[in-house]
Amino acid sequence: MIHKTKFTPDQQLTLLKELKGHRLELYTQNPFLCDEVVLTMIHHPLEAVRSGIAQNPVLAIHHLHSLTTDQDADVRWGVAGNEQLPLELQNRLAKDHKDIRCALALNPAIDYPLQHQLAVDPSKIVREALASNEALDTALQVQLLNNPDCDVLAALAGNISLTEQSQKSLLLCQSLSVIYRLASNCCLLKKYQVALFKEHGSELYEHFAANDKLLPELQLALATSEDTECKILLCQNNSLTNEAREILANDSSERVQQALLFPSEPAMSYWDLLARAHGSG
Repeated sequence: MIHKTKFTPDQQLTLLKELKGHRLELYTQNPFLCDEVVLTMIHHPLEAVRSGIAQNPVLAIHHLHSLTTDQDADVRWGVAGNEQLPLELQNRLAKDHKDIRCALALNPAIDYPLQHQLAVDPSKIVREALASNEALDTALQVQLLNNPDCDVLAALAGNISLTEQSQKSLLLCQSLSVIYRLASNCCLLKKYQVALFKEHGSELYEHFAANDKLLPELQLALATSEDTECKILLCQNNSLTNEAREILANDSSERVQQALLFPSEPAMSYWDLLARAHGSG
């Protein structure tokens, strides 16, 4: 594995010269890179190499300093998500344009006062990113619950660090996009899973199917439903019980049986898609 193997300094320099394309980008994530290779990557002519090394979690602070002043926004976007980013550099990037602030808002190591600053950012996509951050300050969850924007609330509903009070408040939301995200959130308490299921029923089947902490009795309800698409999604659930699995294995639909035998890759999250779109832009 080129992004995990511990090579000698001479081997590292040879690889840097020989690798091309995707393999070179993977190499930037190697945690054992010597200083000479890191410096070469930081000043590499290819933006993909610089943005790749910017995300390496073992960079020294002086290397991070260099990358936050890179002229290419993709490089600064990469370093904004680096969990080793010190407060001084977080504050610098918080003044950058919205794509950079969005990456910073997703960083689980972001400073709490800076979280509060980004919570009132003029760009909605930055507030959405912050709302989905698993390290979100509990006090900010309460503040964001009062946000009138349904997209921000939906991002918050998908946050796996939601407190019980936040879950309870979101249950009362009238926006289906919020309820959908809440139903698929693996941190949703059992009593709220039951409450949502009773109130919305089949409207939430596919979203519940994606919840990896779904109650066994709700898994059975989905597995015995008439919703084929829901059952196909349920086949990909990581916590599928043996009882639900057996029912799905004997389903009348060959598509369901095939999905159980050959589960597909899980769908990319909204933020994964955002990152892919940014990288291809």
